[in-house]
Amino acid sequence: MRDPDLQRFVDATAAAFARRIEPETPLAILNEHIFGAAAADVGTSPADDNTTPLPVCSHLAPALVTAATGAPETAAVADAFSHLAPRLQWRYRVAGANDPDGFAGNHANAIFLGPGGLEERDDIRIGASLVAPNIRYPDHDHPPEEMYLVLSPGEWCNAETDWHEPGIGGLVHNPPGIVHAMRAGDAPLLAIWCLWSGAN
Repeated sequence: MRDPDLQRFVDATAAAFARRIEPETPLAILNEHIFGAAAADVGTSPADDNTTPLPVCSHLAPALVTAATGAPETAAVADAFSHLAPRLQWRYRVAGANDPDGFAGNHANAIFLGPGGLEERDDIRIGASLVAPNIRYPDHDHPPEEMYLVLSPGEWCNAETDWHEPGIGGLVHNPPGIVHAMRAGDAPLLAIWCLWSGAN
């Protein structure tokens, strides 16, 4: 059985995505893959719980308060997230040549389900990104298709879209391999991301 607090988070996140996804779209297919896999199988729990917070994590509580002002399904995600927050291991992204000024130390990522997460598995990854105010997350790409649940103000773009703000509870979809980025304004940016690495 999955840890009850983690199961509550997975259920709330699945409901928040389902509430906004149009049926019979690429995003709907991705959503079915990710949360179908999460429901069908439970990974292992890591033995080590090293959860030393990073300085940027001072922005997490305010971002979760903001998320709680969203629609009920988004507020439910924020509440479930807050119960797991003390157990998350936040990590910096590996430094890259195109990292914007100020990026190092002003962002962090944590994994709920996936390698190094609260539940170890290799078919899906469900995690979160936290970006300090007025910081831009660098352009990047990866083979797996990705979707985000946005929990705070912030802007997003990819190679096929201009910068836009999805709003609290909004969704972002990045096709496989596309270059994409995000940036925080005057408030911290917090979002949940989901990647599908399993077989179709």
